[in-house]
Amino acid sequence: MRTVRTATLEIGYEEHGEPAGAPVIVLHGFPDDAHAWDAVGPALAAQGCRVLAPYLRGYGPTRFLDAATPRMAQQAAIGQDLLDFMNALDLRTVGLAGYDWGGRAACIAAIPATIDSGLAANVPPCGKRARPPSAVRTSTGSLPNRPVSRSTRIRAMWPG
Repeated sequence: MRTVRTATLEIGYEEHGEPAGAPVIVLHGFPDDAHAWDAVGPALAAQGCRVLAPYLRGYGPTRFLDAATPRMAQQAAIGQDLLDFMNALDLRTVGLAGYDWGGRAACIAAIPATIDSGLAANVPPCGKRARPPSAVRTSTGSLPNRPVSRSTRIRAMWPG
């Protein structure tokens, strides 16, 4: 587990893959934490991605820097936390995936100039009914052998 500081938070996050890989940020929902993506992270990393799974505010090791900061879970605040996380790590463009609260935060933070690809869902990845990580594919139907580019869209496929 690593941490990075923003103006408001010290954000804990899990990381898979090489630092030079195409960055993909995966966001958990309520009541889960960053480990919800444990089965997906290594599969994406094996395909050249740098997978970053932050603990949203109020979860795991993520902490407010100032005790006087109001505690809230407004979606706009979580979306701003995501943008601050990206800035703290100097990430210019990223792929985003999230579900539940994390999916909404990804949608709020989705600025076209900074988002390479996106996925928002209402169910966690690889849950009870989900397919295994091998089901993660690009829009071309197979995993790339190169870093993910703007023309490659990552999506996870869950049974209906």
